[in-house]
Amino acid sequence: MTPPETDHSALALCVAGMAIVTALPRILPITFLAHRKLPPALMRWLSFVPVSVLAALLAPEVFLRNGELHLAADNFFLLSAYSAGRMAHTQFFRGCNGRHGDRRASPSAVLSV
Repeated sequence: MTPPETDHSALALCVAGMAIVTALPRILPITFLAHRKLPPALMRWLSFVPVSVLAALLAPEVFLRNGELHLAADNFFLLSAYSAGRMAHTQFFRGCNGRHGDRRASPSAVLSV
């Protein structure tokens, strides 16, 4: 039995469209902002974007179960997120409190705890 004839042009057009839609939001800001000096306030604000996106992606997994808020002691996602946050907080401020110099903890130092 031979497989039915398929039209690969529609598939190729779909893949090309997805590539364009994915690439444009990455390429356009780099193209327009490459040779401009941004104000320090904006640079500071933009530094929070990766953390905000990560929090937005993780929060539903940590706090929700079956679409409802789940803050009980058997929520292991919440317990592990709390533990990881405490370790990261401790490592971050251990490097900034003056006892060990005025340096920030690297991500590898935070993950090595």
